[in-house]
Amino acid sequence: MSFLSVKDMRMLNAWKMEHTTQAPQHKLPRAGHRSRWLARVSIASIFAVLISGQVAVPAQAAQDPVCITHCSTLTLVNVVNGGTATPADWTLGATSNGDSYTFTSGVAKSVARDATYTLTSTGGPAGYAQSFACTENANVIVDLVAHTVTFPDQSGRSATCTFTYSGPATITIHAGGLRTGATSVGTMPDGAMFTATAVSGSPTGGPFTCTTASNTGTCNIEVPSGFAWNISQTAVPSGYYANPSLDFGGSSTLTSDTYVFRTGVVTSNINVPGASPNGTYSDIRHSGSNNFSGLLSASLNNPAVSQKCGLNVALVLDQSGSMAGTKQTALK
Repeated sequence: MSFLSVKDMRMLNAWKMEHTTQAPQHKLPRAGHRSRWLARVSIASIFAVLISGQVAVPAQAAQDPVCITHCSTLTLVNVVNGGTATPADWTLGATSNGDSYTFTSGVAKSVARDATYTLTSTGGPAGYAQSFACTENANVIVDLVAHTVTFPDQSGRSATCTFTYSGPATITIHAGGLRTGATSVGTMPDGAMFTATAVSGSPTGGPFTCTTASNTGTCNIEVPSGFAWNISQTAVPSGYYANPSLDFGGSSTLTSDTYVFRTGVVTSNINVPGASPNGTYSDIRHSGSNNFSGLLSASLNNPAVSQKCGLNVALVLDQSGSMAGTKQTALK
């Protein structure tokens, strides 16, 4: 790129003073001066052409430029799962070399080939997790992390890229209290708090908690979709304490683990541990073990011991299969 020299600039300024100051202002020239006025315009045009190779003129970015020849086909799509949002709540767009394009979900657009396009889907309500995927034909390059599509300088190239939004999901907690029969358990008293903690990632919002109320033994935690969660009890009703661990296994082998229920990746409403109080369920850590009943639990505090002589003491020993082998002997 070259520029005008100081001498050239002086000549240009002198020419502008001589010719532009004589031009009629705000009106067309009189009939007798038409040829001289046209000559001046022609001189100005010629001079502009002569110096155009020396003066840098920046290119102007275009909004939704129309591709007529040497085009590829690009389609952007919004998909919404869950919640009350619609695909139109997010604005689809693409940029390339300073040009910008707007898209309607599902509507294909012709764009210049031999170029890279950065794709965006912006706006929309909070609480939705976004994922991105594309389908493309031969020699089209897609970067799923950067959200870019690169078309080669070849005819017939196309790509369809989809932004999928998963809406907020509800985790319904079911918690039990005292046993009321051989196969029945009462509800957890009011005031038990449960917390959902993301296993990985950084979901927006929170804290994600709920507290049992109205003697139902249940509560709901609304969480962003697309995350796995650890569900733990973080506050207990009066007279209870939180169970620190869960032991499970067969008659000869026990495994101790922190007493939390770990979900899989949540994309829709779920029940924790499960929908039926008398059912058995597995969390994602122990698939197939069915080591949870249908109710999360807390334990009663031991009663206070009276400070006096002559107390009667009774021992209650577990006789179930979990105490088989030498375990009863060790307990004694």
